[in-house]
Amino acid sequence: MTIAPLRNRAACDGDRPELAVVDPEPAHRRLLATAGATAGFTVACPPDPVPWAARHEGVLLLAVLRADESDAVRRIREVNSRVTVVALTEPAQADTALALLRQGATVVLDRRTDPRVVVLAAQLARSGHALMPAPLLPDLLGSRPPGTVPHPGIDLDDADRELLQDLAAGATVRRMARHRFQAPRTVERHLRRLYSRIGADDRVQAVAKATQMGLIRVSG
Repeated sequence: MTIAPLRNRAACDGDRPELAVVDPEPAHRRLLATAGATAGFTVACPPDPVPWAARHEGVLLLAVLRADESDAVRRIREVNSRVTVVALTEPAQADTALALLRQGATVVLDRRTDPRVVVLAAQLARSGHALMPAPLLPDLLGSRPPGTVPHPGIDLDDADRELLQDLAAGATVRRMARHRFQAPRTVERHLRRLYSRIGADDRVQAVAKATQMGLIRVSG
């Protein structure tokens, strides 16, 4: 199968989007960097992702090889919430992948994924899409017995339900803001209030709880 990378409009206009590749293995790092450059990114390979994130607003490809490294996403998001994090993890580390999503990664992929597909995912993430391996969905959403009715103690309006449905579909804050003609910070404030109402700490818990309570429907 031939994979044709998406050509970024910004790159065509001469404003090449930025891509940072952080991977401890030089060979894999070079493959990702080459795929990124071919797709039109300006590529950097910083030794530490946090200082890079503090100065840039591009996409960061971050290899997370151990569970104790998953905290890096949180530190990146703390210094700059506008950086799009694409985390690459070992396929057997489901717990690590879930932790990365909870800490703010927009995309989580198997580290063995073709570098061209990884860069394609990075381009999609810049356009407002969130991606994750399909086998993680049961762990994220849990199971809800048939016939579950909405939670009687929570009354959500249409705007709240639409936000939760967008979260379940993997939409980023930037994409939701663009769809509503609002500033991203306005959407973030709405989400924080919504999380508080349903007793969730982050978007992953919000989707899981809303699904289990019958507040939203997630297609299987």
